[in-house]
Amino acid sequence: MTERQACGFGESGDPWVLMKSFGLTAEHIADRCKMLLHRRGSPKVK
Repeated sequence: MTERQACGFGESGDPWVLMKSFGLTAEHIADRCKMLLHRRGSPKVK
């Protein structure tokens, strides 16, 4: 199964492929947190 095939509710596949597909990796979560903090105007966001 490729990464693009696992993209909807009820999809099955390798756990890591599904986590990347749904944006549940540590990198994605950290990027999202930084974006939200930046939007709030937090002074210590890099």
